Amino acid sequence: MTASDGTQIGLWPTDSSAHGLLALCQAKGIPTNGMPHAEARQVEWLAERLLLDEMTGDAALTHDPQGNPRLPGSDIHISISHTRGMVVVALNDDHPIGIDIEHEGRSAMRVRLRFLHGDELEQITSPAEVLLAWTAKEAIYKLFGGGVLADEVTLDFHNPEAPTALCRGQKIVIERIPLDGHILTLAYRQQSPEPTHHQ
Repeated sequence: MTASDGTQIGLWPTDSSAHGLLALCQAKGIPTNGMPHAEARQVEWLAERLLLDEMTGDAALTHDPQGNPRLPGSDIHISISHTRGMVVVALNDDHPIGIDIEHEGRSAMRVRLRFLHGDELEQITSPAEVLLAWTAKEAIYKLFGGGVLADEVTLDFHNPEAPTALCRGQKIVIERIPLDGHILTLAYRQQSPEPTHHQ
């Protein structure tokens, strides 16, 4: 699927066993050295590489010192998220992105005071809005490569169909991607319009 900013989004269900995904990687010639030991993490790790191979033709994936995913030898921007039963990979040729996915049934109400503040608490009140806010802040954290504190991000849900955010003086677009049973949220910096040249 493609988001409105051109971000390519791939999904891989993780209801298969690690053994089955490993066999699929081996059949495709995808290297599996460095695979983690825990089976739950193995499934995510293998699914990430299968998705990358499907989306780019190359399953190579590294991480920077902060733990952010990178495509070696490529300028393509990448973001990855997991939830129970699903892995999502987002790629953009042009600008940095952040993505987050959660099950619609998950509740973030009990922890809302940890990541919402000020006007956000008045605007964002329903369980669905709180979960969307959670995914939005997670996506923004990934957009900035980590190191962002919750109170550095101010969400604006006055228009719940097109929420936005401010982070470190930059306006952030929050795009909810339709996906049955899930909240899938993409974040990217608002792009300045191209200047028009008059003849």
